[in-house]
Amino acid sequence: MNSHNYDDLIHLPHYQSTTHPHMPLCSRAAQFSPFAALTGYDDAVAEAGRMTQNEKKLSSDLQEAINEKLTFCRRHQEDHPRLTLTFFVPDEKKDGGTYVTAIGNLENIDTQFCHLIFRNDQDAIITVPFDNITDIDAPAFEDYCP
Repeated sequence: MNSHNYDDLIHLPHYQSTTHPHMPLCSRAAQFSPFAALTGYDDAVAEAGRMTQNEKKLSSDLQEAINEKLTFCRRHQEDHPRLTLTFFVPDEKKDGGTYVTAIGNLENIDTQFCHLIFRNDQDAIITVPFDNITDIDAPAFEDYCP
């Protein structure tokens, strides 16, 4: 048989440190996991790929219908009518935004700051500027609005 330099070590027991605990296998694997050389790159790519919509300009007829419904809401705000509200939410990071439809009860009409305030079904208060409203629907409108 051939003799090698380390033949005397091959049969020794595996060394266990008395001061350092044994590393778990999941931590050993983490040593070899890839790292992000370009921090924030994945976030930037995701942000660039996120789609937004352009805000649509409402016709004068549609604006007039929304104003009539807002007048109805202001007259009946103490009854807290149930509304289905569609409105535009501008994006904070990009041009454009998204259209959101929410269902809830009217809380208040703030004519000083031109906001409609309502409570959605998740009990969150939502404040929507009049200019961002694209549609208001409520069962009570059928009797009031043509």
